[in-house]
Amino acid sequence: MNRRVQIGSIAEGEAELGASIPYIKPEGGGKVIERKNEAVLHSLIRRELVNAGSPDRDFVQRYPSIKEIQELTLRTGLDILDPKYLAQIVILWKPEEVDMILIVVDADDKLEPREIDLERALNKIRDNHLDINEQPINDRSTGGLAIRNL
Repeated sequence: MNRRVQIGSIAEGEAELGASIPYIKPEGGGKVIERKNEAVLHSLIRRELVNAGSPDRDFVQRYPSIKEIQELTLRTGLDILDPKYLAQIVILWKPEEVDMILIVVDADDKLEPREIDLERALNKIRDNHLDINEQPINDRSTGGLAIRNL
């Protein structure tokens, strides 16, 4: 591979994803996010990976869903955990655009239900993150739960 590993990130809102909120044009999807447009989530992940001895990564912008294109706004908050929505978002990324997919949500003082929701979301991502042969890529997605808020 001649490029850095690329991570597609899905999160709840502006604080986490910066330039991707409130809206990104469809032609911006699948592109590496410039460092100046990254937000706190990207910085935290990059710092933790570097501290663990892992090479630096790039973060990739997601595509808006059809409904988001019509409404000119991206879905935010816990609505991102909706399985149908996640399937649409993950399928839109081309295999060559993302190597890994990351989802992060806030617990909002409801830790146990959010853990269950996050596990369901991860399963939906894993079912729909496909390689060039349209086979699931099971070991390249992860999720995180901010105990309060990010």
